[in-house]
Amino acid sequence: MPHSACCTPFHWIRFDPTPEERDAHKTLDSLIQTVGIPSTLIPDNAKSLTQGEFRKKAARASCPIYPIEPHTSNANLCENGIRETLRGFTSRRMMSATNTPGVLWDDGLQHHSAVRCHTVNSTHETQGEVPQTIMTGEQSDTSWLAEFGWCTCVWCMSPEDTSMERKKLGKCCGPFFNEGGTMSVKTLTSKATQVNMASVFRVTADGRS
Repeated sequence: MPHSACCTPFHWIRFDPTPEERDAHKTLDSLIQTVGIPSTLIPDNAKSLTQGEFRKKAARASCPIYPIEPHTSNANLCENGIRETLRGFTSRRMMSATNTPGVLWDDGLQHHSAVRCHTVNSTHETQGEVPQTIMTGEQSDTSWLAEFGWCTCVWCMSPEDTSMERKKLGKCCGPFFNEGGTMSVKTLTSKATQVNMASVFRVTADGRS
């Protein structure tokens, strides 16, 4: 699935999967709603990011678009942040260590980029501060990321079960973005479907919650 990545020089980064490349303008809606209107957008020369609906929405938000010169990706200060995020997810630290299947690639990138936003990095621009705090001006809260690791086993409680006694095994695929409560997570069921659930619990070493 195609995805759009937004990044700042201080490595605040956001990945948004899109059904088709032409739907890239929807990721701009999400960015503006959750973070705010960027002062400037500096994309590559992809038409989906410089023309059509994307350009119209940016103009309505009074957000200028200054695409970089073709074939000069190194001139984009954000490329390093995107590269490090991709490297961090595909390396043994996440995808390999958890044996993540390829179909969860987009979910993994979303999760790993959120972790990078909420942890300190070594870039000069952050001066020891968390990228999320610099971006929003608010203290970073990591509780929704720290509750579960990536692609870990969890017990799921169905809201239809009023007794809350029956539980099913699932896998946590990161938090849900722009949907559900703060602690809602993407839960992969035994039928290989993803559901938005808040009633999930850790699976301990002895198999209990």
